[in-house]
Amino acid sequence: MKTNKYLAAGVLAVLLVGCDKERLEYTAETEVGTVADLPYVPAGHGSTSSVGFTTSGDVSFSGGSVYIPERKAIVFECEHGRFVVEGHPDLWAKLKVGQKVTIEYHKIYKIVETDEGVVTKYFIDLDFINAVPIG
Repeated sequence: MKTNKYLAAGVLAVLLVGCDKERLEYTAETEVGTVADLPYVPAGHGSTSSVGFTTSGDVSFSGGSVYIPERKAIVFECEHGRFVVEGHPDLWAKLKVGQKVTIEYHKIYKIVETDEGVVTKYFIDLDFINAVPIG
């Protein structure tokens, strides 16, 4: 009898949720922009301390060391405004502030199609690919 309960629950879940089909769509985009800034935060170390209580109710003190990794970012300016990209150290090293670049990215959309054939497209995000220096 347990199998029938699970089967009934599964059928009910499908009926409640429906059978909409979802997929992601990526469009390849390019546009000309300028390198507005190349922020850099060097690696460093810090210390931390905390106060707590033990299970017996005593106060405890602890300390530690924290490593802070270096961070490099690229700030682009284009017709849509400014945006920041991190995680591309090789690209960061070859760009200069004020340099014109062709920015390559994907627009990401979620496409939902209902059982009735109605298709709705939702913009989700921009995915940076690369920036190619011009000239």
